[in-house]
Amino acid sequence: RFQLFFNRDERRTRKPALPPQRRSKSGTSFLAPLDGDFGGSWIGVNEFGLALCLLNGYSPRDRDDGGPPDGFTSRGLLLTALIDSSSVSQSLRRLRRFEHARFRSFVLAAFEPPGAAALAAWDRRELSVTSGSLGVVPMPLISSSFRTEEVRRGRRRLLERMRQDPAGEPTRLHLAYHASHEPSRGPPSVCMHRPDASTVSFSRIVVDPESVRFHYAPHSPCRGVLDGSC
Repeated sequence: RFQLFFNRDERRTRKPALPPQRRSKSGTSFLAPLDGDFGGSWIGVNEFGLALCLLNGYSPRDRDDGGPPDGFTSRGLLLTALIDSSSVSQSLRRLRRFEHARFRSFVLAAFEPPGAAALAAWDRRELSVTSGSLGVVPMPLISSSFRTEEVRRGRRRLLERMRQDPAGEPTRLHLAYHASHEPSRGPPSVCMHRPDASTVSFSRIVVDPESVRFHYAPHSPCRGVLDGSC
């Protein structure tokens, strides 16, 4: 069993996403929300228990921080192209065959039971891949266009501090972390709020031997996390 928690931050000018529902690609069933602008996704899980999540890289080599056009392909289409993979290793083989120059920088994490994982990072120069157990993916993964390294350090310190609570139940801890406004409600907080962008949704994927579940809140998690699932 594993759980994957994910906040999506987006510009306020982006169209609303379609909520997750059961979809099919090449005969493989999967659950994923779809981006309202370009039709891709940032997180998904399929019938094999393979879960993928995608973060923007914000490399200095990116020409700008906007979405397509400008000759780039939406990064979300990368995830939907790989979501019918049967394993972490197959998703990596397919990823390596992509024409990476079509995409701005990204970080792609992949997970599967009973504990295999991989992290692939494209910085507009090379694709670096690390695979193995769940420990190869440093948690939490963080993407921010605002004071990137400062925000990463602050959010990681927050999670480390929360984990020190001996009474902290893991699911509740991670729900609280993703809804957090520490140190203050604004650009650095995990539940992010800026004049031009904000956290627009929260996802929680649960994979166990009997089922695959996708819990989704189509709003910032500080407003409350819905317990509905697909």
